[in-house]
Amino acid sequence: MNKNFYLFGSLVLLLILISAKNVVQQKFYYSYDEKITLNEQGSLLIVRYDHNKEHNPNKVSLSADLKSKIIDWKDDSTIIISIPSDTKLEYLLKIKETNDVQSCNPIYTINTGLKLGVTDEFVAKFKEDVSANSIKELNNKYGVKVLKDRESYLLLQTPKGADALEISNKYQESGLTVFSHPNPSYSIKKLIRSNA
Repeated sequence: MNKNFYLFGSLVLLLILISAKNVVQQKFYYSYDEKITLNEQGSLLIVRYDHNKEHNPNKVSLSADLKSKIIDWKDDSTIIISIPSDTKLEYLLKIKETNDVQSCNPIYTINTGLKLGVTDEFVAKFKEDVSANSIKELNNKYGVKVLKDRESYLLLQTPKGADALEISNKYQESGLTVFSHPNPSYSIKKLIRSNA
């Protein structure tokens, strides 16, 4: 009787943990006040390096591993890598531990099929009545740096290793912004094989 009770209790606990894990892993971003659900693209990672790599795979960390991967250079410090789905999490963690990586995240899709690459940048527009001091306090709270200050938005950068998606959501939830979402500057195209 005790064995059956223990087995049943363990099974229930396992199901609760799996359900909680799925809830925690559900990613989203805000389009103004609407939550847009994100789904991980099976095999793609976007990596932002902390300095210019000149489109040269030999200059990036784990360059030996990249020789067998399909990559797409988005700019001189950002690449998209195609990784087998079953090793993606392991590779993501390995990349994040390297010294020259600013951010590494999965590629996400939304229900329209649009693919979104989240790096270390997000854009935000603050409400007109929000003071410069309040903006500075919020930026300091999350360690965020202003990259561009435009009349219609701020381009912001998260600290190394931080989750830009999560921080941009915190900005929107603060009630201080008109909008806050990941920088949508990276369109995801067909990947090309690296010539490394």
